[in-house]
Parts: sequence; structure tokens; C-alpha cells
Amino acid sequence: MKPYVIVVPGYNHRSWGNRTLHLLCHLLNGMGVPAYLYLERYPATNPQWNTPLAEPAHIRDGIVIYPEVVLKNPLKSKRVVRWLLSRPGYITGKKFRAGSEDYIVAFSRMMDDTKPILNLQTPNEGLFHPHDLPPKQGELFYVGKGNPKARRPEYERGRIEVTRTWPATHPEYADLLRRSTAVYSYDTLTGVSYEAALCGTLAIIIPNGPYTREDIAKGELGLNGIAWGTDPEEIERARRTLPEAWPQYLNVLARQHEGIQAFVEATQNRW
Repeated sequence: MKPYVIVVPGYNHRSWGNRTLHLLCHLLNGMGVPAYLYLERYPATNPQWNTPLAEPAHIRDGIVIYPEVVLKNPLKSKRVVRWLLSRPGYITGKKFRAGSEDYIVAFSRMMDDTKPILNLQTPNEGLFHPHDLPPKQGELFYVGKGNPKARRPEYERGRIEVTRTWPATHPEYADLLRRSTAVYSYDTLTGVSYEAALCGTLAIIIPNGPYTREDIAKGELGLNGIAWGTDPEEIERARRTLPEAWPQYLNVLARQHEGIQAFVEATQNRW
């Protein structure tokens, strides 16, 4: 079996895409499929996950997986997978150049419903869930990848800002979500919205592109507990569906093993 080499920056617990790439390596190894990381920029891994580092032979003989933010083929692999964790160009402003033999797979139907899907749910490590919630009070806002021009004082006044670096640890971040009543997000596609909903906290997306309500609704987790915009009826719908977010997450999580197996079969047979 050809090994997989996943190109990714060092581990960052607050980056949903980063965690997803590291997680794929861990899950593949757990299934007995050899997988390795090729780390860019800084050499951090999750010590709780099985994510060994690639050696030259793995790169030479293996299947290289690039996220869509990698524009070319820096490892000069003959077997390239492009994994669309977001729409090409959304984060970098530039689209990758795919080779004629590249295999392109999407993280979700939200990115591209014409491509094969490899959807993973990052483990919540017992942190993001609706059980034994503390008393809720206060609201949050998050900018993330959202367009700065979309920011409005009325969505931020009296609310605490969550950033990529604060709260500093995952447990502190989860505790803040579990104690809050709502989070307003300028980032139309972010793990913050889903993690909030898992904690019984209303998530309100401020539309500013490139994703639409229809895009988010057809995602694997849907719009349970997530409002698209601030229309009172939409917020009430999201509030009413908050209890459905956790069981939907568990259903998707239970099926992800099948998706990984299908991905392995498709790529091993391709090369």
C-alpha cells in the first residue's frame, strides 16, 4: 500500500483546517494505513495523535495530499490529491494549479458538490457538548476569515471578541462557548459556529460572502443552531433547532470511517 504524505503547517488547535489535516493522518494510521506529515513553517504535532513525520522515501513512493491553499506541487509528487477544505482562492486569494492527473476531493458538499467527499469531524475531546451546561450569560463575536468591511459596531458592542489566539487553550475556549448565550460570526464558514452549537450556544452568521445560506445548509451538519443573518424568524429557527446539533454531529461522526475507507480505495486504485 502506498503511504500518504499530508502537507500541513505545525499543529494549531485553534485552526479548524489545520486540525483536520493532522486528524486525517492520525485516523489513517489508526486504520492501519501508513500516513505521515510533511510539516511547513513550524514543527508542532499533537502529542496525543499518531502523526509521524515523512521521510524522503515516503514522499517519493507515496500519495501527497495538499490542502487547497497549496498552489503548486512543491514536493514534485507524481501522485497528488487536492483536498478542498475551503473553496479555492477563498483564503489565499489565488487558486491552485492542478495537474492533469491530480485527484480532487472536497471536504464537504459546501465546497464542491461535484467532487468526491472526504468529510471529517474534528474530535471535541469531551469539551464541546451540551451536557451539564453552566449558567449562560453574555455574548461573543468572531471575525476570523470574514471580510473586515462587513464589521458593524452594533454586532460587537457589549460582546466579547474571540480570536485565533484568545482564549489561549482549547479547554478555556470551550468553557467560554459553553457559558455564553450566542456568538456572532463574520466568518461564514468556521468551526466556531459549529462548536458553539454543540455547546448549546446560538451561532449567528453575518453574511458577507463567499458562502450563501444554501451552501451552509447542504453541509453535513446543516444549520441546526446556526442562524443566517439577524432576522428574528431566522434566529428563532436556529434557537429551536439547537437541540438537534449534537445528535446530528454524532450521526455524521459515526459515518466518517466509511468515507475514509472510500477515499483510500479510490486513491490506491488510481495509482
